Amino acid sequence: MKMYVVKHFEARTQAAEALALKTEIHQRFLEADGCKDNESFDSLWDNIKNKIQIQDGEVRIVSPNGTPKFTLTGSMMTLRDFMQSLKKDPISEKFFLS
Repeated sequence: MKMYVVKHFEARTQAAEALALKTEIHQRFLEADGCKDNESFDSLWDNIKNKIQIQDGEVRIVSPNGTPKFTLTGSMMTLRDFMQSLKKDPISEKFFLS
């Protein structure tokens, strides 16, 4: 019974972190001149959610193999950098107004 309770709270914590991450990404998306409708964001989210992780309380942008992504200057990619890269990507650029 004790393990069930621990697993239950771990699952709830992960769900809360995922929701908080999605909310933060949505806010950054809107700040980057993303489309204002929720359907556009939800479609974009489905395409990018596997590229974003929370590790040790920090948001990290990762490659498909799980390694952190870096900018051309060698620093770790931030959410702002990531949004800018999405605006230049041929697949995701349609979700932005400019």
